[in-house]
Amino acid sequence: MRLSPSFITLPGGDTIDYKTQTISALSAAGLQIAAGVGNRASDVTAYTNTALPADRIFVELPDYASELAPLLDAHRAIGFASYDELRTTYLTRLP
Repeated sequence: MRLSPSFITLPGGDTIDYKTQTISALSAAGLQIAAGVGNRASDVTAYTNTALPADRIFVELPDYASELAPLLDAHRAIGFASYDELRTTYLTRLP
C-alpha cells in the first residue's frame, strides 16, 4: 500500500501526476497491477494513464457520483456500491 501526502487528496493535475507516477513505479519494480480501486475521477485517469484496462478499474459509489458519471458512461471504469459487491461480483473473475 502506498499512501500519498495530504495535498494529493485534492482533485487536479498534481494528484493525477502523483498517482500515475506511483502506479508506474510499482509496475516498473515488477509488481503486476491486476486491478485498480478508487473513488475519484483522478483514480480512473491515473489507472488509464498506466494502461490498466477499463474492465479492471473499479470506483466506489455513491461518493463523487456526479464527478464519475462521465467516466462510467464512457465505460472507462466500473462502479460498485460496496466492497462486498466488488469482491463477490468483480474481483473473483480476475486472473
